[in-house]
Amino acid sequence: MTRERGIAAQIVVATTGNIAIPVAAFASAPILARVLGVEERGVVAAGTAPLLLAISALTLGIPEAVTYFVSKNGPNRAAVLKAVQITCLAALLGMILLGVIATAVTPEVQLFILMLVASSALAPALIVGVLRAYAGGLGLWTVISWERFIGAVARLFAILLLACSGQLTVFTGTIAISTTTFVGGFAYIGLAKRRLLVVREAGSTNRADLLAFGLRLWPGALAGILLSRLDQTLMIGLTKTSELGIYAVSVSVSEVTLVFNSAVRDVMFARESRQGSPDRLMRAARISTVGTLMASVCAGVLSIWMLPILFGEEFRNSVFVAEILLLGIVAGNPGSIAGAGLSARGRPSLRSLSLVIALCVNVAAVVVLVPPLGAVGAAVATAVGNFIAGTLNIFWLRRYYGFSALGFVVPNLSDLLAVRAVVRRVVGPAGGLRRSAFCGMLSSMNSERRQGK
Repeated sequence: MTRERGIAAQIVVATTGNIAIPVAAFASAPILARVLGVEERGVVAAGTAPLLLAISALTLGIPEAVTYFVSKNGPNRAAVLKAVQITCLAALLGMILLGVIATAVTPEVQLFILMLVASSALAPALIVGVLRAYAGGLGLWTVISWERFIGAVARLFAILLLACSGQLTVFTGTIAISTTTFVGGFAYIGLAKRRLLVVREAGSTNRADLLAFGLRLWPGALAGILLSRLDQTLMIGLTKTSELGIYAVSVSVSEVTLVFNSAVRDVMFARESRQGSPDRLMRAARISTVGTLMASVCAGVLSIWMLPILFGEEFRNSVFVAEILLLGIVAGNPGSIAGAGLSARGRPSLRSLSLVIALCVNVAAVVVLVPPLGAVGAAVATAVGNFIAGTLNIFWLRRYYGFSALGFVVPNLSDLLAVRAVVRRVVGPAGGLRRSAFCGMLSSMNSERRQGK
């Protein structure tokens, strides 16, 4: 019971940090939309989409490998340094690739320059990802929450300041979004100060270990990110920029509902890497699905009248697009947790296979559906891909480890009570973050600091 309470506390802290990013994106989206308009908002999305895609696509699975080995072996400075070296090489190749892509996909000089400017944030963003993975392997979810909080607040503050000063343009908006992908990394300076990067060099982890695990997981990680990001890049050449602007707004709304799923998935990957428990994994999947469903229903209902108010009447079509995306998120949620279980059991290649198959279906659907349907077609393609990926992950666990498929999707009363407990700890009765939750983060940070000494 104590162990379950410990997991619940980590999920609460991780959820609190995860909330910051989509909330900041959602809060800044109306500012960008109203100041820039549909066309220029679409140009900003087109300029930053390749960067956001590359940040996730060029990890080579190294962050997950760092979490996996650190969860098993404890603090290991050598693992971090080797992971950073691999990441920097990937970033260099990525910047070259982004330059080639920018040349190929757009004849417009302005958009070409925006893509190149945005690509300069690739290396530091990837390095921050390695540090985040290291902190996750040590269970330092409060530090990760602060990193995400700093980055999210910096993005919102930068866009708000530019808008108020009359300096928010396509160029400055692109810079603001790009630079705030890594500024939260200052939160990890404390790792060295607290000697968590130098003590207990247990378990030798070399580049071959990292690459062996990472490259088995990377195709899946790459396919998963492409499943959520590639559509915006492909839409540049398949439809009008106004449709891309509508779709970008819809994505920012739907991603708000992912915060709980992301927290549960990350915590369970670290926990299951240490010691696997089928019952614990299936219960986590059910709880995550219930929480995500509740968030999706709330977001779907509110978006009906809030989206036109916040973004303007020209974005009214985003409502239906957001509803489709929310449906796909709920459908794929149980399989998302199942995928973390596969990776933690040393079978990341099975998770990768699921996501690669889903990606192939998604790309084909985008190419077929986007030209006639625009943003709606992209949303349908994403929802179908999410469902396929999740279903296959559950299938692999059932086939190779004897898991019950229904155990991932059919909740019971205790699951509902667990979700209510998490919501009450994260969200205050007035609808905002409770002061106790903020104080809890500070308390957890002090506890983690004492533990690291």
